Amino acid sequence: MAPKFTLETALHLIPAIVIGVTIDKIFRKAQRTYNWSPLVLVVVQLLAVILVLYCIEKYVSRRYAKEWQDTTPGLFFSFFIFLVQFNFTTNLHKVVDMYD
Repeated sequence: MAPKFTLETALHLIPAIVIGVTIDKIFRKAQRTYNWSPLVLVVVQLLAVILVLYCIEKYVSRRYAKEWQDTTPGLFFSFFIFLVQFNFTTNLHKVVDMYD
């Protein structure tokens, strides 16, 4: 039972980390290039994540996407795709501090 859980977890963690880091790098570069406000970056980066998740669900695997809500390894995917986006978290903190 444990090896199956470990494999399922790895199959969710690795893509989440790769996708999250890639999105984060893209928006870190966009922030330096365009000098957008933190609020704009948070909104646009969140929309990018939503678009990527939609494309995975629509074009890659509905079953894989359904596991994000139903299984523990799937929940790790949802958690890690945001966890590794340090730029998103930093900008979100800036936005909260602006309106606090």
